[in-house]
Amino acid sequence: MAVMLASSLLAQSPEELVGQGVANVLPGYQFSKRLAGPTEDDHVLLFINGRDTALVTWTTGEPKTVDIPASPTNFTVFNTNGQPLSTLFVQNFNIGLVLVKEPAIYVPQGENAILQVAALAQTVAPKLSIRGPQVIDLDCEFVNPMQKPLILAIPGENSVAVKPGARHVVSKQVNVGRSFEPMRINVGASGIFQTVTIEMENPIIVDLRADLPGKLTVDILNPTADPFSGRMAMRLVGNTKPPFEFPVEMGPKETIKQMEIPLGIELPLPQPVQITITQPVGNPRQDVELTRTAAMQFMNVPGLRPGPDKAPVAWQLVTNGSAFADLRAGQPTQGAPWGDETIILAYQFEQPGSSLRVVPINLQSVPIAQMPASVGFWINGDRSGNRVSVRWKDATGKVFQPRARVIDWMGWRYETFATDPTMQAPLEWDSLLYVEGTKPSTGALMISGPVLTYQSNRVSQAGKQKSVEVKDDVSYGNPVKLDPSKLAPVTTPSR
Repeated sequence: MAVMLASSLLAQSPEELVGQGVANVLPGYQFSKRLAGPTEDDHVLLFINGRDTALVTWTTGEPKTVDIPASPTNFTVFNTNGQPLSTLFVQNFNIGLVLVKEPAIYVPQGENAILQVAALAQTVAPKLSIRGPQVIDLDCEFVNPMQKPLILAIPGENSVAVKPGARHVVSKQVNVGRSFEPMRINVGASGIFQTVTIEMENPIIVDLRADLPGKLTVDILNPTADPFSGRMAMRLVGNTKPPFEFPVEMGPKETIKQMEIPLGIELPLPQPVQITITQPVGNPRQDVELTRTAAMQFMNVPGLRPGPDKAPVAWQLVTNGSAFADLRAGQPTQGAPWGDETIILAYQFEQPGSSLRVVPINLQSVPIAQMPASVGFWINGDRSGNRVSVRWKDATGKVFQPRARVIDWMGWRYETFATDPTMQAPLEWDSLLYVEGTKPSTGALMISGPVLTYQSNRVSQAGKQKSVEVKDDVSYGNPVKLDPSKLAPVTTPSR
């Protein structure tokens, strides 16, 4: 495994045991670099004393073994009390470090030329803040401390022989876009690399959702209002077909843009999709990727179509003692974004705290595949001031409810409700809709076209219990003009 050099220990000090161990085993040594492991939880610190080197390791994550390039020699492993634990020998110019919660100290016998090269490598700052898009060069300078030539194996280039005492700069050209997520770039050679984190000063945020039949809606947020003109490509994940491409641009005062992409028979949902935005930069011109979404997969929530009695085939109402309500499906047939995949909920709340829930008739008829990131649907509000949300139950039986929305609008509005990363799959519906009365009130709500959204193609990862990175649940204003005069009349139930 390649060595990842992080130029400093950052601001925080190592654990108290590490300081104690350095004092016991490595008197006179100074900290040089943090050699980043597979994750941010893994700590591999390089210390030097003249031409002597040593490594201090631990992890706050899962135990693991990490291979670090080193010259052939024996390493003695100590604990922080200075007691020797074992002896390791370098194999194939790598030493296998065992990372566990307890810090360990690895001391080579004599000078170790490869660790000296790592200690002498001079690089750019570990973090850069850049306004994209642009093309930059990142440099890592190597010094040969040995009495023989140092052969640097440079990725994508020919190897270079560095004479004893000489220096060589390895450069890497990087296309910096405008992604909200920081870029992490490795710069170096011969298994010795610096990780440079690049943060964009003018990020573009893209949100993708299937909120209308036969369409995907793309929201582009450009908070700094930096203009751009490029192309947006929609790729079908796992499909060999070329991506669908569309021109896209935003002006100097434009911070929000919404685009609707029609879905033809070439794009059957739940086919996972991914959006990429590129812009030509430089002379000669080259396309720089501004941003890329996660792979998104959409699945319709079934059971809203009406049965013979006009009730939804898979859902029913449950109310507490101070609420009276009626649930019907398939009305109105005009005006609702999803037509007959719409339910209408007329209610009467007699006191604050009254509530009603739309729950499954049979859980098996409305399954939830693996771990969704969110559920989204259209809500026709009645400006009642009551609160609306959803509820899930996870595998432990715990019920989760996202932040409720205050119904302070009239007409159709799209809402998304995010799952919680602490949930354990599989999930079940506790309530597709949970409405809580804030005061005595009478009114009617409609919901239309609920869709589950999955990130990173999680539907196909059956049995894996990875955590889900989700965006905070969000609200959208109505992006389509719906004529209220075309809605079927809504009647309030009477007792």
